[in-house]
Amino acid sequence: MLLEENIKSFSLNLRMGQIEAGPPLSTILGNLGINTVKFCKELNELTNLLPNFLVLEVKIFVNLDKTYSFFICEPSVALILKLISVKKEVFIKTSGGFKSIYKTGVNLKDLYLVCFFKFGKCNNELLKSIYGTLMSSNLNVFK
Repeated sequence: MLLEENIKSFSLNLRMGQIEAGPPLSTILGNLGINTVKFCKELNELTNLLPNFLVLEVKIFVNLDKTYSFFICEPSVALILKLISVKKEVFIKTSGGFKSIYKTGVNLKDLYLVCFFKFGKCNNELLKSIYGTLMSSNLNVFK
């Protein structure tokens, strides 16, 4: 596929496995001459094994001859961390004794698994990057 053949390329965030041929998707694709029902069927068949709550970015490329191709982007680190986060009860020592609060976070071993899943390897720089995303998402690390 040559770049000159592309008349339009755009990306949409779609819920995997449940894509329907209704507005706004049908309006966007219909204006470009794409069969929305066929597109939804192809995408649903490709993503039927993914959980239906998962929203991923889909990049769509439309050619001059009204053919199309699409690419499903992999989930971001922040989304993966949110999906695997757990709530744990933590006890904090106060002047009146111990106080129980609930904190949301990720287990330490899961950080390594996310690193291998997302990058295919694990080193200090990648772990620091994931840890930064974890901190900016207001999540904690549990041992």
